[in-house]
Amino acid sequence: MHIVIIGFGISGVSVAKTLREQSNADITIVTSESRSFFSRPALMYIYLGKMRFQDILPMPSDYWEKNNIKVVLATVEAIDSDKQQVVLDDGSVLFYDKLVIATGSVPRSLGLNEGNISGVQGFYSLQDLLLLQKSAKNIRHAAIIGGGLIGVELAEMFLSTGISFTFWIREKWFGSNFLPEEEAQLVTNYLKSKKIDIRFEREITHFEANELGQVASLHSQIGERVDTDYVCVCIGVKPNIDCLENTNIHTNHGVLVNACLQTNIPSIYAVGDCVQYAEPSFGRKSVETLWYTGKRMGEYVGRNILLDHPQRYHQGIFFNSAKFFDLEYQIYGHVPVSPEENYGSVFWKHPQKDKSIRLVYDAVSDEFLGCCVLGIRFRQEVCEKWITEKWKITEVLPALPSANFDSEFSARFEMELLNIYNNKII
Repeated sequence: MHIVIIGFGISGVSVAKTLREQSNADITIVTSESRSFFSRPALMYIYLGKMRFQDILPMPSDYWEKNNIKVVLATVEAIDSDKQQVVLDDGSVLFYDKLVIATGSVPRSLGLNEGNISGVQGFYSLQDLLLLQKSAKNIRHAAIIGGGLIGVELAEMFLSTGISFTFWIREKWFGSNFLPEEEAQLVTNYLKSKKIDIRFEREITHFEANELGQVASLHSQIGERVDTDYVCVCIGVKPNIDCLENTNIHTNHGVLVNACLQTNIPSIYAVGDCVQYAEPSFGRKSVETLWYTGKRMGEYVGRNILLDHPQRYHQGIFFNSAKFFDLEYQIYGHVPVSPEENYGSVFWKHPQKDKSIRLVYDAVSDEFLGCCVLGIRFRQEVCEKWITEKWKITEVLPALPSANFDSEFSARFEMELLNIYNNKII
């Protein structure tokens, strides 16, 4: 059996590793980015000079050859599902028995005139890093557009290397599209404490270029004009599915998959950021661009692809974590951005420090649904146990010390959270 995997991120790699652990199948990975599998979140540390490229390789460079996994550096030009073949840009053809689409994401565009102007880019791929490194020595003032995690990474990179920049955010608060308002305010105030020039509630309307075609300024909807010679657009990502145009594979926002992560063609699977669930689980989005989700899906497909009768994929408990500079963020389970009917929440914030905890529960059954913590670390296995076993909020509150890594600190907020909850139900 020959299995072709398009994509060399965590999803595609997880498929290949799991397949090799459980079979002797022929495996070919096609990638247009790099022959080496690297940690994408660590690209910023290369820019900062804290790591070299070889330092962000999770596995030895000879792993693929030793495990008889072929890595092909090429771009996919076409997929013919009737003939079960993948056509590459050099004219070569790969025939497959099973195909896995793991093409990941690409940065979203503002839809303005940035495509025709030099010095405007995203920050996602290895090529994006190399382009930024090439541009950095000539940047006098930069602009970061978008209030997401990649934008914060760039802010840290520019601050650390002394590049002047302005942070442009469409929303009222940083992170308000994925954080409840109190947490978004906390993160916003934390970023302001870094003396970052943040412009909130701003829409960029257009860019101007100089006579060389290089970006020279940007303009907002309230009439601002700011001179800049480098712009990074960080308004999120979208599934990378351009290579599926003119194929029989069904797509919408992403690659449409069933409960077994199969496309409409049973011999073709999809995993990771490029996937769109036809029927997402409770509280989950149809498209999830998360490292943890991609790894889990890849391991599942690596096992499932070898079965005569594929089994259903279970999305599991939602989990994500990130850092805003030194401020750590974790979320487990279902935590709505805005208040929802029949859901209750208990929110606690430290009066002096950048720390907060939110516990969400079903207001009817008192079942614990999830939590969001900032500046505090909770144990993943404990939080998932509470959700999976359907603990009541009244059971979770006194058990909080078992989740917290900092046991000395937990005694304070445990009692305060309990008092907040008791006051809510009086």
